[in-house]
Amino acid sequence: MEKNAPVPASISLVPASIGLLFDGMVAPHDIYGADAKLLLIRRGNTLTQSRIEALRRISTDQDTIMVSAETQRLMLEHSLACKIESQAALEEETGYTEIKDETLTLLQDIQHTGAVPKGTIREISDGLSSRLEGTKPDVILDLVNSLAPVDEYLQRHCINVSLLNGLIGKWLDLPKEEIEWLVLVGLLHDCGKTSFPTQILSAPRPLAVAEFEVLKMHTVHSYDLLTDFPENVRHGTLAHHEKYCGQGYPNGLSGESISLMAQVTAVSDIYDAMVSRRAYKAPQNPFSTLTQLSNMKATELSPLIVDTFIQNMPKELINKPVKLSNGSVGLIHAFDLDDPEYPHIRVGGQVIKSTKELFCVSMYHEEDIAST
Repeated sequence: MEKNAPVPASISLVPASIGLLFDGMVAPHDIYGADAKLLLIRRGNTLTQSRIEALRRISTDQDTIMVSAETQRLMLEHSLACKIESQAALEEETGYTEIKDETLTLLQDIQHTGAVPKGTIREISDGLSSRLEGTKPDVILDLVNSLAPVDEYLQRHCINVSLLNGLIGKWLDLPKEEIEWLVLVGLLHDCGKTSFPTQILSAPRPLAVAEFEVLKMHTVHSYDLLTDFPENVRHGTLAHHEKYCGQGYPNGLSGESISLMAQVTAVSDIYDAMVSRRAYKAPQNPFSTLTQLSNMKATELSPLIVDTFIQNMPKELINKPVKLSNGSVGLIHAFDLDDPEYPHIRVGGQVIKSTKELFCVSMYHEEDIAST
């Protein structure tokens, strides 16, 4: 390490997290300390795990380093590859992969036959209910908040809404049977979309007004497909786009005339849509999504369901890793429930309150900052 080592004029430095350095990485350019004066790693040197740990030890107040844009890109690409690999392992371990494949086959069958196979639906729904019982809520949220391929949109969305419905049902302390109904409604809520062409469902842009008016009919199509199911399930799928204020569709229902099944599914549906990638948009982080849900209370969404979600979901993110807007990586330390968008973050040995200037960009995996 060299103090006051000059940065070459041809190199522009950007902040990054020590947590993104990895064993075997060859530094494309010199790597500096947070003040951009202390030269930590010379260009061309190969990093080892022990050397990375040594850098952590000398960075007691923060884990920020200054690197070239090329070095930052290399670090982020490696981190993303590790995240995708870790996510695939988590999905395999929890049985999510199996259910995702079963759900894709189910949706394809509905599309081809115009009918919902009740037995198959029940098997998948029972499997999801069983996983809810045997999987910790924070792991469920890891699955929902994952970086998912765009082309897996519909089957993942149905599974995620189903899992979120079950979690909300638990947080509401509902009877087991009602939670199982919620899981089933979540799985079926968008089955009517199987009747729409791919160019509408997967359009790499926001839908035109006429296209959106057509797509709004998916709730009616879902209701019509479910003639063999109880009315509470059919209404839950039909009414999950109704708004608490009465300005939703298809029937302009308001307040408590919207069933609990539909009220819960509305929150789950919006949350998953916000945190998921779509062909036309990037994913939002869970924290800004919580604020947006809060802003929808009593207008679009049930205050009871939103409050239940906001009071319980953040607890499951405590000690989870996040990437900050300055490139550093930390662990969620605490939430202010009246300001969920800006949690307190532990970075190195310091706890900071995130702000509009230094905010959480996305969730990470524990492997990314295992030694933080």
